[in-house]
Amino acid sequence: MQDINLENQQKMRSRKTLIIDGNNLCHRAFHKFKAMRNDKGENTAAIFGFPYLLSSLIKLHKPTDVIVAFDGGRDKRRLKVLPTYKERKSKSDFDYEDFKRQKELIKETLGYLGIPFSSRKDLEADDIIYLYARRASRKGMVIIVSTDKDFVQLIDEKISLWNPWKDERITHKNYQKYFKFSPEQCVDYLALDGDNSDCIPGYKGMGEKTITQFLNEFSSISKFLESKDNFKKIDKKLLEKIYNTNKELIDIRYFCRKHKIKLKDIPITKASKVNTTELNLLAAQHSITTFNKPEFINTFKELSLNVRKRNNPR
Repeated sequence: MQDINLENQQKMRSRKTLIIDGNNLCHRAFHKFKAMRNDKGENTAAIFGFPYLLSSLIKLHKPTDVIVAFDGGRDKRRLKVLPTYKERKSKSDFDYEDFKRQKELIKETLGYLGIPFSSRKDLEADDIIYLYARRASRKGMVIIVSTDKDFVQLIDEKISLWNPWKDERITHKNYQKYFKFSPEQCVDYLALDGDNSDCIPGYKGMGEKTITQFLNEFSSISKFLESKDNFKKIDKKLLEKIYNTNKELIDIRYFCRKHKIKLKDIPITKASKVNTTELNLLAAQHSITTFNKPEFINTFKELSLNVRKRNNPR
């Protein structure tokens, strides 16, 4: 009995979970393969590109588990804090409706590939990713696939970040190569700097050099606010107001704790067998030949088989 328990513990420590930021990888595919069209002339960039990129990630990282998290829309609680939060910017070269269409087809494709995915209306992927990363890190290593620098705050000895645009893995050992702040300082840095992609204003007049100097001197915003010290260009009352607002928008751990967001309340599809029949029908409909190739499909079959063996041991 003791040997069996030891074996199970070793297996748990060897787990490696790949958590995919669904919208982020959709955008990557949508832009990277923008020339892709089916026989009808319809754009198939994301429909083709997402599974193609996902198969490459699985081959590269060799995970034991894969989860894809999609945005369910802007969180209403964050919008109460900042009504312009993540306000969509009109881009002449971006067809948002077509992007949404392809994203729904990607979810359908993931079902055929046996890959579980999670989404809930009005809940952002960041929160879902954090909750799954926290749980998965208890059983082994976690790699979050996203270009979103917000996830730097989650990096520790078990959780790392893979940037699919640069093909680089950011860990607790090498983050200084990529950022001027530590994972523990990520929220404070972004609170001061703001985030243009999410329409979050920072502290006006503070750039990278000044923010880095500030954090090097005080370590955190809270320590500065508690001290009697001053810092050039900073009004403490204004900083406290900005920090309280931006912490709610940026600090994923804080937000999930405050609003008691639990994994049990978030739906997820189950990992299943690869459905080659439906996958081939979808591939034919969109003039995609890659999905029929053994080197593509076997990547997902092997993963699916290993997951089912582990979940249903004899």
